[in-house]
Amino acid sequence: MKKSLTVTILACLCSMLVSAQQIKKTSLELNDIIDVLELQNYAFSKFDISDLKDKSYNISFYIAEYDSLRTEPIKKYISAGENRSMISDFPERFHEELRAEALDSAKLVAYLANFISLAIIPQNDSIRDLAFNIENMSSGLRSLNLKHKTSRNKPNYIAAPFIVNETIEISKDIPLMLLGSMWYDAENGFYRFCGESEIAPDMSSEILKNIPHYYVIGVRFDKQ
Repeated sequence: MKKSLTVTILACLCSMLVSAQQIKKTSLELNDIIDVLELQNYAFSKFDISDLKDKSYNISFYIAEYDSLRTEPIKKYISAGENRSMISDFPERFHEELRAEALDSAKLVAYLANFISLAIIPQNDSIRDLAFNIENMSSGLRSLNLKHKTSRNKPNYIAAPFIVNETIEISKDIPLMLLGSMWYDAENGFYRFCGESEIAPDMSSEILKNIPHYYVIGVRFDKQ
């Protein structure tokens, strides 16, 4: 009897050891880091513009500021560069070296941008930096003032993406990202930022009717 009881106890202990839940260290992935940064009010977006590779375009980013106290937005353009550089743009003494690393079969293109990217970077309670980049070509930084204050007399702004049409329209403003303030919901007694997860490019989204202050960041491509 004692032997049988001992065997039973040992079997139970083995079963417990086998089924014990464990925590294991694993490798971080890029999305894990992005998730943490977004919780700290960072925002990132990247866009493929490789369909423009066969022609040269001037690229401008723009910032449009909307305020419920004004009827019209304030829009500023930032001339950021081009989508490609031709070997002929450089002094002749560099041509041989550039042709050796040319990106096209005709040996005419020295540098090419297949992507553009945007990032919202918190600086303090009142300022977010907008960083923009044209792959292989140029980058820049602009500051955005957070004017609308919410709870605890501090601004609280959230970034949201626009719906991006797959067809690139030339010489037309293309909105890419929104940075907007939370607003006070008097009926429920709290501040909120909720509505469409992506903003309509024609600015018809319902959420825009509630946001008291926001920036629209976009891009424009013009033929050279």
